[in-house]
Amino acid sequence: MTLPLDLLDMPFARLGDRLGNPLRLLMVHAHPDDETTTTGATAALYAAETIDVYLVTCTRGERGEILDPEAQRVVDDAADGEQALGELRVRELAGAVTMLGIKGSRFLGGAGRWWDSGMAGEESNTDPRSLVAGDFQEQVDALAAAIREIRPQVLVTYDSRGGYGHPDHIRAHQLSLAAVDRAAETGGESESGGEGGGEGAEAWSVAKVYAAVVPFSILRSVARRLGSNGDSPFAPLAEALANGVPEDLIEIPYGVPDHLVTAQIDARDWLDAKTAAMRSHRSQMAADSWFFKLAASSDGGFGIEHFQLLRGTAGPLDDGFEADLFAGVRAVDDSDCEPDFGWLPEEEPAGGELF
Repeated sequence: MTLPLDLLDMPFARLGDRLGNPLRLLMVHAHPDDETTTTGATAALYAAETIDVYLVTCTRGERGEILDPEAQRVVDDAADGEQALGELRVRELAGAVTMLGIKGSRFLGGAGRWWDSGMAGEESNTDPRSLVAGDFQEQVDALAAAIREIRPQVLVTYDSRGGYGHPDHIRAHQLSLAAVDRAAETGGESESGGEGGGEGAEAWSVAKVYAAVVPFSILRSVARRLGSNGDSPFAPLAEALANGVPEDLIEIPYGVPDHLVTAQIDARDWLDAKTAAMRSHRSQMAADSWFFKLAASSDGGFGIEHFQLLRGTAGPLDDGFEADLFAGVRAVDDSDCEPDFGWLPEEEPAGGELF
């Protein structure tokens, strides 16, 4: 078979798509805004390459910290502030998803099925509505059904620490791995008593599972850049570094050691899309926040995102890292299987599962 010349210089993932073997990426995140801050540039890059990018968000982020005065007024004026914040963040997510080019987005179990659990140790952790207090197997079955419907070759979630220890991030990691296993099983009912893979859905094996991570070296660089002032969560790290504390003696409660990073996606050309999506999450990111300071930096480093391979086999390496999450993945010819997966509406609907 002779390939057209314009195919020969394409990245493997895009080449596979052009040959009629569509590649699909599924991101599993805990709250609205996580998809943008941790994987936004990567999502925009793959969407621009005509790879189908899908998103499952586990909660509406009802208990997130509010950093926008207008959003705070909306919540304060509402009869149920947490419910109002959740509804606001659903709308913010819809805007971000559009900016990133994500093809389909839904909430795990439907919007509002499970709530933001709050930070570790908070009383809200035990609220029956909270993600971490919910039925784990029901959550696994819901995500497994989405996996069988979408049939992604690659799934991205968090590492076992949830990035920075948030209970919902840890839960998303746990249920993602369990759902990948469940989706690959053939036949039978789910352990929660229902159809675990969706009605009529066939088993599907995800080729590669990644955790979105930030290496310690990047955190140190960011801390030095932002300094110990302002709203940066890296202020203690910046102060320790400024005081000459040896790097190997500074405990960093988030991120991962550099040697655990297996993939580095250079998506600096899509940093503008990531920044636009960040602006959509107004309730969570003040206009003068450290997020935007990083995004505006001249080196564009905020558009380089890092991942740790949790499941599957790494593809070819570029300077020690995979440069493509689909590296080594041979696309499966199932082009007639188009997932009916919550297409983004042209207008915001009055209610329902999506936006």
